[in-house]
Amino acid sequence: MKKRIGCTCFLTALLGLSILLSGCGKKKPTVSEGFGAIKVKIGFDITSRTFIDPDTMRIDSVEVTWLDIYGRRSKHPYYTDSKGEVLIDSLFSGKYKIDALRVYGFGEEKKVKFSGSRGSIATVTMSEVPTCEINLRYVATGVKINEIYYGGPYTNELYYDDQYMELYNPEDDTLYLDGYIICRVSTSSYANITPPQYYGQDNDGDGDMDKVVLIVQFPGTPRTGRQYPIAPGQFVVCACTPIDHRQFCPTSVDLSHADYEFFNPISTRDADYPGVPNITNIYEGKTTIFMINLGADVIILADGSDAYYPDGIDISSIVDGVEYRSTVPSTGIKYLTSLIDQGYTGIGLQKYNGLSIERIIPGYDTNNSTNDFDMITHATPGYHHTPADVWHPSANAKTVQLNFYRVK
Repeated sequence: MKKRIGCTCFLTALLGLSILLSGCGKKKPTVSEGFGAIKVKIGFDITSRTFIDPDTMRIDSVEVTWLDIYGRRSKHPYYTDSKGEVLIDSLFSGKYKIDALRVYGFGEEKKVKFSGSRGSIATVTMSEVPTCEINLRYVATGVKINEIYYGGPYTNELYYDDQYMELYNPEDDTLYLDGYIICRVSTSSYANITPPQYYGQDNDGDGDMDKVVLIVQFPGTPRTGRQYPIAPGQFVVCACTPIDHRQFCPTSVDLSHADYEFFNPISTRDADYPGVPNITNIYEGKTTIFMINLGADVIILADGSDAYYPDGIDISSIVDGVEYRSTVPSTGIKYLTSLIDQGYTGIGLQKYNGLSIERIIPGYDTNNSTNDFDMITHATPGYHHTPADVWHPSANAKTVQLNFYRVK
């Protein structure tokens, strides 16, 4: 009996060792890693001709960087040669997002920025090198719309008075918000004529973005004013209602320290909070409080040199624009002109779940909101989110639990 038990134990141990060795064998790498590469070729998008003649622009010294699926960025930039090409090497197998940037100087004062990006470029170590072609587009420099919080907090109540926008100065110099305008351009309808007159487009070819439905303006004189600065690296919070909203909804956000408030002096429902500078409604006869859609909208920021909204806002005066929507449009309609924004952000962001949209890094802008923004698990007024705050649809339950914890 003892011999039989001992034999059984020996066979069990032998079988376990066999499985262990077999498992270890499967985990051995079959090729050396870290030898993958991507070839990047730079050109110009056709829309660039609206601003400059790309045939005269040099494509050498374009700064190229990568971002992997784990959020790691290249430790140093790569630069294109005289043909506009560069090889990114020493990569591990995986998928990469490639970003390209070039700043062109015209004289001592004027500088023009062009950028572009491509996502999901796959490379496998020791295999054929993929080619990534990126066409650079004009990027307006200056103040950026860094975050838009519009969907309301996680709550069973229909509460959305805590909406706000956050601006950011990515430049090395102090900029000024004097006379700037913020416009809302609806994505819910368009003129029923032939050809269609879409909101957010240049419908008549006069260089203006058409169909503004709400417009507010910062105090001060456009372009020449120096009373309302935004310092390098500064976040500026523009609140619909500058109060601590947590007193009414525990899962909401504290906006009592907002830098500006949206205010409509001809509205009987809009309170003017003392001590907070106003961004004032200038749409004649419009009594609407400046609120934005909880599901889809177009927001633009312009320098205020053209604030005559009936015929549209001069595209050259627009410094930033964002189109967001909760679902991909079945019609394929892109409302905001691609001269300002090629894509849209916010896909999957449902109202009343506490989520927000914010640029992947402060001020990052390729004129494509699909690439430029993250969805984040909670609002971050006056500061930037961390990688742990990025929203992933599969983690929906986690965010709900997080907000539920805040309620308690």
